[in-house]
Amino acid sequence: MPRFIGPFVPGPMVTPQHSILVNEQLLLWPRPGPAVWSGALEMAKAKPIPDLSAEDSYAEAAAKIVEVRTGELIEQAQDVLNTGDIERVHDMRVATRRLRAALEIFEPCFPARHYRQTLDEVKRLADALGERRDRDVAIAALGAFNDQMAAPDRPGVDSLIGQLRAEQEEANATLAPVVEDAHLRPLRDSLQDLVGEARSVDA
Repeated sequence: MPRFIGPFVPGPMVTPQHSILVNEQLLLWPRPGPAVWSGALEMAKAKPIPDLSAEDSYAEAAAKIVEVRTGELIEQAQDVLNTGDIERVHDMRVATRRLRAALEIFEPCFPARHYRQTLDEVKRLADALGERRDRDVAIAALGAFNDQMAAPDRPGVDSLIGQLRAEQEEANATLAPVVEDAHLRPLRDSLQDLVGEARSVDA
């Protein structure tokens, strides 16, 4: 089967049957332009870490970085369920990945049990965001691709887009509970506790 490097490979968001259909068609039609792929390729900019210094201890650097990355994550939660602005999910997903990376890099600075529980919650959130994001990207790319096709060939892709939209709504329903304030507030508090525990190492 011809391979296409993009969102149209078999995986959680696209079945092998969908992949075969779309990959074969993409060999015959121009690929979507840069505007379609920009959301899949660009990352939201990370906030700088105030007062981070090479003179900081390992634990103090951990506290400063995790504190900022936690704030980023919470800020990105606003309107994340809005499927009309798919970059909200993208930005929050990037924030979870940065936070997870920071936690894993500085793991020795945190109490093992508290660290593992908090990291598991961050991973759960990232997984739910990823499920939504996969569908968002596929729908956007297929829509642009469909615009380039002759009218008689569009119903098949329209059908696939419709199926992906249904999956998008399901993914959104799964995402909703983990981005509500009732869930994010305890996660934020848990992360702030890790920050305090890292700082206590140097106390």
